[in-house]
Amino acid sequence: MSLHTHEIALAAREVEGVEINPNQDLVVVEGPLWVTRAEDNRDIILGVGERLNFTKRTRAIVGGLREMAVRLRIEPHAA
Repeated sequence: MSLHTHEIALAAREVEGVEINPNQDLVVVEGPLWVTRAEDNRDIILGVGERLNFTKRTRAIVGGLREMAVRLRIEPHAA
């Protein structure tokens, strides 16, 4: 299980599946970002600077909205 910070860049209209470990946050660096978690079929929309905490290991589908590139960071949750 990796708890290191890593960044993901997506081109406009690109969608990617990411594995997220417990106690990690998904943080929007450049957005807006669309997120759907494997165990939850709701769409979540996050703007720049917003974060989403994951309490268990999961797979999330992430992508940009509109015709914009997206950058996000997955990092350890700051308690």
